[in-house]
Amino acid sequence: MTDEDIITDVLRREGIAFTNDPTDHGGPTKYGITLRDLRTWRKSLAVSAVDVEALTEDEARAIYRQRYILDPGFDLLHDLWLRAFLVDCGVLQGPRNAVKFLQRALGVLSDGILGPVTLAALEQADQQPLRKAVLRERIQHLVACAVVDVPPDVLASTNLKYLRGWLNRVASFL
Repeated sequence: MTDEDIITDVLRREGIAFTNDPTDHGGPTKYGITLRDLRTWRKSLAVSAVDVEALTEDEARAIYRQRYILDPGFDLLHDLWLRAFLVDCGVLQGPRNAVKFLQRALGVLSDGILGPVTLAALEQADQQPLRKAVLRERIQHLVACAVVDVPPDVLASTNLKYLRGWLNRVASFL
């Protein structure tokens, strides 16, 4: 599996259609790239929903490669399952959270930076228990986002709506 295969899988899970669901905190989205992502990528607040709708797959792939593989350092991970899983975590929960899931699973300081301490702990880790621990960290985070950390008046129409899909996404890595 290559990084391009990982990106292809992310695109398959995210979908290729333009969406603008008012209950989705991401707002206008295409290929899983939100308006905020595209503004950051293009370094322009002038980017609009029209620009998101016109986004090409090639540009989406470039964004995923840079922001979700290279910038967080996931290209340094030798375990391709773990790399794919953390890239997917990064897309849905943010790259720093993905690194924190890994760090908590490894029992090292959870600072969201994939540095030498985390990489050294990763080299020493037994991969099967580590995979289970990282899965557990992500599931706990998703449930907290959908149920625990959301004001009661928001639950019915926002994150809880997406919980099943998020959990199915995690389950696709089993």
